[in-house]
Amino acid sequence: MHTLLMLTLGLFMLLCCVLLGDLCPLNKTARDKALVAFIPIWGLISLLNMTVGVIKGFPLVFEAGIFILVYLPPCLIAYFLLRRAR
Repeated sequence: MHTLLMLTLGLFMLLCCVLLGDLCPLNKTARDKALVAFIPIWGLISLLNMTVGVIKGFPLVFEAGIFILVYLPPCLIAYFLLRRAR
C-alpha cells in the first residue's frame, strides 16, 4: 500500500511541475526546466523512502526493488514529456 501511495505522490508531483511550468508565460522553457528539476528531486525523495525502509528493518535488496518501482515510472513519464516537447 505504501508503494502505491509513493507512486501516486510521484505522479502528483510530476503533474504539479508540468502545471507550474505551463503557468509561467514569460519563459518558454519553464516547463522543460521544471521537468528536468523534477527528476533529481524525485530521486532524493525515493532514496529517502528506501533509507527509511532499510532503517525499519526491511532488506536492502527488497527496498532497492521498491525504489525502482517508485522512482522509474514518474521519471520515464517526465523523460517522454521532455522528448515530446523538443
